[in-house]
Amino acid sequence: MISKDIAKAINTQIAHEQSNSHAYRAVACYFKRLNLHGFTAFFAKQSSEETEHAERLLAHLEERGGTVELQSIPAPKNDWTSPVEAVKAVRDMEKNTSKDIIALYELALAKKDHALAVSLQWLVSEQVEEEAWSEELAATAEQLGDSPAHLFMLDHQWGKRVGGKKD
Repeated sequence: MISKDIAKAINTQIAHEQSNSHAYRAVACYFKRLNLHGFTAFFAKQSSEETEHAERLLAHLEERGGTVELQSIPAPKNDWTSPVEAVKAVRDMEKNTSKDIIALYELALAKKDHALAVSLQWLVSEQVEEEAWSEELAATAEQLGDSPAHLFMLDHQWGKRVGGKKD
């Protein structure tokens, strides 16, 4: 049986992952309004991945006899002053997510919950990847600015990543 404090922390992380999914969907909708379909597809895919993260945590909690207590998800921001601002918000969100996941991992280690620690290793590794691409995108967007030509080039480049190709 999983401890109550671990179950509570997992439930909090489930809510965080679901909130990230909503935030990514909002970013995808923002880029769709701008007719930047590569970014739209990329961020829609990220939304789905965040839902998968939440589902994996939920399954872990259930498999160990814990009680899933779904929490309310705050409405995400739906508009930004520029595409650069939107991608910087994503980068910041991923940095915060990494802090939360590391805190959960450290709690698992402190409580000697080895099953959770092992289960979280995939998510810790995933966050390295998430921070890397979000930092790359934010830095590139800042360098290029909001000029239409640069945005269309970035949109095309990041849209390719949906199919697993990286330029």
